[in-house]
Amino acid sequence: MPSTRERVPFEQVSRAGRRRWALTLISFMVLQAEAPAQFLRIGPLDFDATLGLTGYYTSNVDGVRKSQATKEMQDYYGVASLDIASTSDLVRNSKLAIDVGMTVEKHVNRPDLDTVTEPFGRARVDGQFDFGRYTLLANASHDTESTTATDTYVPGNRRTRDVNSTDGAGVGLNWKYETVSAGVRYAYAQERHQDKDFQDGDQDTQNFDLNARWDATRRVSLLADYERDKTDLINQPDSFKDWNETTSIGLSFLLLDRPHSTYELSLEQTTSQGQTQSWQPVHTFNVGDELQLARNLRLSGGATYTIKQHTSANELDFTYNLAISHDISDTAHESLTFQREPARTFGSTIETDSTRYGYDFTKSDLFIYNLTLDLGVQCSIDEPMSGSGQSGETTWTYTAGLTYPRKVSRKIDRVIAYHYSYETSSLQSEPLEEHRVSISYVYKY
Repeated sequence: MPSTRERVPFEQVSRAGRRRWALTLISFMVLQAEAPAQFLRIGPLDFDATLGLTGYYTSNVDGVRKSQATKEMQDYYGVASLDIASTSDLVRNSKLAIDVGMTVEKHVNRPDLDTVTEPFGRARVDGQFDFGRYTLLANASHDTESTTATDTYVPGNRRTRDVNSTDGAGVGLNWKYETVSAGVRYAYAQERHQDKDFQDGDQDTQNFDLNARWDATRRVSLLADYERDKTDLINQPDSFKDWNETTSIGLSFLLLDRPHSTYELSLEQTTSQGQTQSWQPVHTFNVGDELQLARNLRLSGGATYTIKQHTSANELDFTYNLAISHDISDTAHESLTFQREPARTFGSTIETDSTRYGYDFTKSDLFIYNLTLDLGVQCSIDEPMSGSGQSGETTWTYTAGLTYPRKVSRKIDRVIAYHYSYETSSLQSEPLEEHRVSISYVYKY
């Protein structure tokens, strides 16, 4: 079972390090005292800040089944966080947004998960500058976090902590004149994982996109797009490291306003893994709408059908979804969702037949004011096609939670919460279960 690398316990942090933390805290207090309307002001930028302190108990800190655990599953830990944000108009028609946050964890039973010396954090800067018909966009970001590795379907896949960091930057330029628009964008990202079990995913990615659009009428548009992307898997020397390219030109038609229905016909040329496919037609149908069946009952749904006509064999994808939302009362709400990606339907050539069901119920002001109850049931059914070498899996996930927020003072909020999750899998003999209790104090400057 992968786990984060061992870190220096809190007791071993140097006195100089503690002194720096103390000086930083004192600086924050002084700045706040000098600027009562906001946390900090630098030139035209007004910064707001939020300080949070949360204590947790969890029965399953790694999110694994008992037979898969190699370390203590129960844990008590504290999380301290500081978030600073600002959105300002620098000059006319220009905006700058800054969002910075830092999170520190200290664990009682699992000091290997501490982040005292290596805190989680994020920083993002977004700029938008308008010059008549032109708009310049630029951004830069850094993010270090712990995520759950469940993005890709793997039969019997367990959830584990994956500590990773991502650094990225991008720039774009958009142009618009009446019914004609165009844009160019470049983005770069660097992703690194802390644990060896996930370092196959260490990668550098680049993406370049050039697009244009002409809305000839309200219902007909001409589209053109050229995209280049490159993924360099750092720890996989034999992986493909060159550019992939996709070029397409087509027409988009608005067929119906209700239900909103569109059809897009395009010619597409791709170069992938060094192999170039000649120009092939692509048909894409989209339909979606929302109906107010009654004052407290809403139905929404949509479907997408894509046909890529290749010389060897056509590639077809079909996906549809439905959702029903019901307001039982002013304080009670329920919803039912359904998503289906059926293999072999309408000629679909996907390798895994997927079905998702979900039911959610929320009741606020339960027994006492502001106490909220959340209940949920999720079912996932994945059936790989024969010959894929994978087994089918049915997963049921049950969740329940109670949340009780309360305003302690004008600037301090307290939240007491309980969360329970229980998951069963047709490929696992034991369930995946967690109880989590938390109490949080949030101070807004």
